[in-house]
Amino acid sequence: MLRHMVISDIMASLLRTNALNYSNKVIKLTSTKPGGWMFHRNDFHRCQHQMAHEKNTKSTDNKTPSDASIIDASKVIKKKESFVNFVSSRLLHFLDRYQKLLEKKFPGAMTVYRVFVIGFKDFSIDTKDYLVIKNRIVMSPTKVVELSKKDIDLYYRMPGEILRVGPTLLISALPFANYIVFPIAYYFPKKLLSSHFWSLQQKSQFAQEFHKDKLLNYRPLLRHLQFSLEEIKDEGLKSLAKDVLHDLGSGSHPTVEKIMGITYLFEKERYSLKAIHGPHVKCLCSVHSMNRLYLKRSRLYDRAEMLRSIDIVIRREGISNLKTDELKNACFLRGLNASNLRNEEMLDYLETWMSVSQHVESRANSLLLHLPILISYNHPNNWALLRSK
Repeated sequence: MLRHMVISDIMASLLRTNALNYSNKVIKLTSTKPGGWMFHRNDFHRCQHQMAHEKNTKSTDNKTPSDASIIDASKVIKKKESFVNFVSSRLLHFLDRYQKLLEKKFPGAMTVYRVFVIGFKDFSIDTKDYLVIKNRIVMSPTKVVELSKKDIDLYYRMPGEILRVGPTLLISALPFANYIVFPIAYYFPKKLLSSHFWSLQQKSQFAQEFHKDKLLNYRPLLRHLQFSLEEIKDEGLKSLAKDVLHDLGSGSHPTVEKIMGITYLFEKERYSLKAIHGPHVKCLCSVHSMNRLYLKRSRLYDRAEMLRSIDIVIRREGISNLKTDELKNACFLRGLNASNLRNEEMLDYLETWMSVSQHVESRANSLLLHLPILISYNHPNNWALLRSK
C-alpha cells in the first residue's frame, strides 16, 4: 500500500512536468529489484483528473486583473453609447420641433434659408462635376461628343451659371456682407443667382422671359436676310433664297429640302459668318442670348459647335429617350417656346431640327445659327409668347 502511494506521487509529478508520454493501455513499470509491480490504466486516469483539477484551480486563482478591467470597460462603453444615442435622439427631436416653430413664426426667413441651403448644395455638386468633366476633356483624348447627354449639358451650362452667381458669392465672403447681399439676391434671382437657387415656378417663368427677349430679335434678323438677298450673285441660289424667305413672310415655314438647297449661301456666300454685316452679327447674338460687346463672330462659331455637339449626343442616345424637362430645354435652346406643348409636338420640332443639323458641317455653322427663325419663326407658340404681356 505504501509502495502504491509512493508510485502514485512519482507518477503525478512526472505528469505535471510533461516528461513522459502515457499510453491508454496498461503501463507496466518494472522494479530493478526482484518482485516487480504493475501500474494499471485506472491509476493513470485518476492522475490525469487530478492534474486537470489542479490546472483549473490554478488558472482561476491566477486570473489577471486586466481581464476584469476589460470586461468592466466594455460595460462602461456600452452605457456611454446608450447615453449618447439617447441624447442624440432627443436633440434631433428638439431641432425638428424648433424648425417647425421657426417655419410657423418666421415663414419668410425660413423660405430664404431653405432656398440658399439647397441652392448652395446643388451648385457645389454641379460645379464639382463640371470641373471633373472639364479636366477629363483637357487632360485626356476624350472629345465633347463622347460625353453623355447629362455631362454635355452640364459642360455647356455651368460657365454661364458660375458667371451669374459668382459676384454674389464673392461679395458675400466679405465680413458681414452676406447680411446685405443674400436678401438682395433673393429678390433679384434672375440676375444675381443661378438656376440652382430658383424654384420650379421661377424656372418656368424665367425660361419664358429669356425666350421672349430672343423672339424680339427674330423679325430684325429676318429683315437682315432679306436686305442681303440682292447681294447674292448666283441667280439660282438667289431664287431659292427668295422662295425660302417668301415662305417665312407668308406665315409658313420652308421644308427641309428647301433649307438644304441654300446651304452654300451659309458656307461661303452672303450669309456666312465672315460675310454678314456688323448689325446682322449683333442681331444674331441677341437671338442666341449672347453678349454683343466682344469677339462676336468667334463666339457665334463656338455656339454653333455647341449646338452641333449636343445634337450628335442626342441622336446617339435617341430623341425619344428625352424626358419632358429635357425636351423643353432642348426646344428653348433651339428657338421654340416649349411652354404648354405636348411631348409629341416638341419631338416633331426636334426631329425637324435634327434632319437639317445632321447634314450641316462646320463651314456652314451660320445655317445652324439661323435655323431657329427658319423653322420656328411662325410657330403659334412663339407668337403667343411674343404678344403676351
